[in-house]
Amino acid sequence: STAVGNLVCCPPVDFSLARPLLGILICFSAYLWTGGWHVFWVGVEVSIHLSALTRMVPPWPHVAHKAPAFHFNSLANYLVQSSELADDYVEGLPAIVEAKGGIIDVMAEVANLTASILLKSVFSYNNKDVEDWGAKFIRAAQGADDTLANRLDNPGQLLAPNWIYKHMEGGKRYYEHKAILDNLCMAMITERRAIVEKEGPSYFTDKAARGETLDFLDIVLSSTNLDGTPASDDLICGQCITFIAAGFGTTTTALGYTLYCLALHKDHQEKCHEEAKQVLAEGQPDLAALKKLKHVSMCFKEATRLYPPIPAIARDLTEDTEINGVMVDAGTTIIVTIYGCHHNPAVWKDPEAFKPERFDTEAPGYVMDPFAWILYSAGPRNCVGQKYADMQSRLLLAKLLNTFEFSVVEGVTNVRPVPKIVLQSEDGVKLRVTHRKIT
Repeated sequence: STAVGNLVCCPPVDFSLARPLLGILICFSAYLWTGGWHVFWVGVEVSIHLSALTRMVPPWPHVAHKAPAFHFNSLANYLVQSSELADDYVEGLPAIVEAKGGIIDVMAEVANLTASILLKSVFSYNNKDVEDWGAKFIRAAQGADDTLANRLDNPGQLLAPNWIYKHMEGGKRYYEHKAILDNLCMAMITERRAIVEKEGPSYFTDKAARGETLDFLDIVLSSTNLDGTPASDDLICGQCITFIAAGFGTTTTALGYTLYCLALHKDHQEKCHEEAKQVLAEGQPDLAALKKLKHVSMCFKEATRLYPPIPAIARDLTEDTEINGVMVDAGTTIIVTIYGCHHNPAVWKDPEAFKPERFDTEAPGYVMDPFAWILYSAGPRNCVGQKYADMQSRLLLAKLLNTFEFSVVEGVTNVRPVPKIVLQSEDGVKLRVTHRKIT
């Protein structure tokens, strides 16, 4: 393995007995990037989680693009549904805050909202039991992630092949959580397939002709593998789980840490509040109105620079590639620590400070390398749902900041990030929430 600049290159070999070495390589790379031991250990934990994930998730064959589910017209329809759900949530939040003595874990609370929005707007899942569906999914997804984390802390489990791990206590729990996720998503797929079969082959075109949105599930159900064969329900189920888990997990983390940063920096929170109040005073926002939330967007980007929801990503080279003067063979796995890049003093001046003005594109002399802030990765393998995620983040922040003030809890001035597959917080993100007086 070779450290090349901001990357670690892992040769195309079987790592089934060498996962800990992968973690050591990543953490050393993170240390080289940042010159700081904090990011060094973040690199250790993130890289091992990535390697564990690659052992547990089967490969997905090439299928037709899912991006149409996130095109402009679809986003506009999703926005209407999301606004309605956000309003319901904002209306009910004061009662939750009061019941908890004015202090809530914003990460936990926002998770329920983002899950409900994702299920309804992307999958058109309108079952009356949708809230319970979302709660079950969240519990199962978090349980699966926790059991993976426990596996990483246990060398015996970590090095065990999956066929042995599944019979261990931790493995049994993991596969129980996985079965719940599979059953929930398969029920959604079965329900939609029944509708498609009832209405016939013209279901998708008829739905579009009626002006209804072809959601993500419609897209994957109508797609085929590159060889023309239909995608199996098992593979579609895997994609559904990936999109739901990634959608609510990453958005939840991004919103939670953004609210935390704004609680620490009240001057920026007030600017966001005034901006949100002005935009929302015009009525339910459309996509054009959301673009007016410039300071909200700057604060969101700076918060996710400090606390990127996905701390690291991996890519396989499809051809021999020269990187910083070093020739790297095809088949090599390249692992990029986003957390390290976002905290790199060679890229960011005063990288540990919260400075939203870094993202002010209208500032004189504004220049930013396109690969400096990589919340959604970059290149042809970037996040297919980034426009959807950006829309949801602006909308939900505007709704929350327009109605509530967020403050740090007395005696608690910082949180401790926990780098799992999705960045979490050791004790949640507990903030004092105050209902603003409507003026």
